[in-house]
Amino acid sequence: MKKPLLSIFLSLVVFGANAQISRGSFLLGGSIGFNSMSSKYISNGVTTPQGTTTTFSVIPQAGYFLSDQIAAGIGLTINSISYKANGASTSLNSSRFLFSPFVRYYFPPKVYFQGGVDIGSASASSTGNGGSTTNSLFGWTLLAGYPVFLNESIAIEPQLGYNSLTNKIDAGNKTTDGNFFIRVGFQIYFRPGK
Repeated sequence: MKKPLLSIFLSLVVFGANAQISRGSFLLGGSIGFNSMSSKYISNGVTTPQGTTTTFSVIPQAGYFLSDQIAAGIGLTINSISYKANGASTSLNSSRFLFSPFVRYYFPPKVYFQGGVDIGSASASSTGNGGSTTNSLFGWTLLAGYPVFLNESIAIEPQLGYNSLTNKIDAGNKTTDGNFFIRVGFQIYFRPGK
C-alpha cells in the first residue's frame, strides 16, 4: 500500500517540476480545519455555561486551469460536528457531506480569490433520546488565499473566507449559519507530460 502511494506522490512532484499557475495545469490538494466553541447564556448579570461545539473538517479538491489566471474544479467538504450541553447526559453528533464546485482567480503576483457553491446533506443523531435526522444543505463560500511555494509545484496556502450554509429541516423550516474562517491548505500544482 505504501509503495503505490509513494509512486503517485513522486509522479505528481515530477509532473509538477515545471508547473506554473497557467492554462493546462492542474491543482490537487485541500485543507483541514478544527474548531472548538463554548457558548454561554447571560441574563441579568448571571452567566450560565451552555455547552461546547467541536468541529473537524477535511476539504479535498482538484481543479484545472482554464486560462493563465482562472482555475475551476470540485471539492468535497466533510465535517464532523459534536455538541455537548453542560450538565446534560445528551449530546448531538452531526456529519455533513458537501460537493463544492469552485472557480479560482489569481491576481499577480499570486493572491487568489475563490468562490463556490456547496450542495449536500447532513445527518444528525442524539444520544439520550435516540433520535436521528437527515437534511439537505445548500450554501456558498468566498475566500482569499496566497500560495507559498515550497518548490516549483508544492504550496502551502493560508486562506481567509466566509461561508453561508442553509440547512433545510422540513417543508417550512430551515436554519442558516454564517461563518468566518481562517485555515491552511496544501496544493500540488502540476502539468502532466511536462
